[in-house]
Amino acid sequence: MSPTHVLIMAAGKGTRLESSLPKVLHPLAGRPLIEHVLQTVETLNPARTLVVVGHQAELVKSRLRRRAIEFAEQVPQLGTGHAVQVARDWWSGKSGNLLILSGDVPLISAGTLRKMIEAHNRTSASLTLLSTRLADPTGYGRVIRAEDGRVRSIVEQKEAGPGELQVKEVNTGLYCFRIIDLLEVIERLTPDNRQNEYYLTDCVGLLNRRGKPVEAVVCEDWLEVMGVNSRIDLARMERLLRERRSTNQLNPGPAAIDP
Repeated sequence: MSPTHVLIMAAGKGTRLESSLPKVLHPLAGRPLIEHVLQTVETLNPARTLVVVGHQAELVKSRLRRRAIEFAEQVPQLGTGHAVQVARDWWSGKSGNLLILSGDVPLISAGTLRKMIEAHNRTSASLTLLSTRLADPTGYGRVIRAEDGRVRSIVEQKEAGPGELQVKEVNTGLYCFRIIDLLEVIERLTPDNRQNEYYLTDCVGLLNRRGKPVEAVVCEDWLEVMGVNSRIDLARMERLLRERRSTNQLNPGPAAIDP
């Protein structure tokens, strides 16, 4: 089995939360958002874990100082692809896979991540992304598949055409790359888009042009991959987490979501 190294993105400010606190340190059920993600990651027994920090980096580092993790700083914050670029010295010399997660997606389960990694290894994909389907996909990057089911591209909302906007399958921002293939494309990313950022999603097209397979695993429970972008999101997630913990206590079993 290929070793898995984990990179967690945690550099964002979280402007819409209207707080000076870094986004990933906002509390959920008594713990910072990123602590929920790290607890889940630990159950995967990764080879190593890196957290990419940016806004109030020292505060985030201090809060996580007791954990066996490493840090890289992203200053300025120029997008998801840029976050992986600034951490290149940490992951580029390693073998196996790089699992990329978001520090503000606290309900992601170990079971879903294992399913994603297993599919990635089984299909020998260069990149496997986690997707989900939404009744209203407004605001999300659309997963565009080829006829054979493989992923052809991910098109961001602002870049999508009328037909692409009708697609219900969306990108969750969670990825598993084969490191040797990521090395071929990560420095080829450019900020040639309306946001002037380096999109990690552009790796899909770059890999496809090299004949490298890109796959997607669908997470059937879209709530599990919901991120936190506002105080409304945070309140909704607090309620959801309470409900799921109550359900898990009443009906423990393999289908329960890891808190």
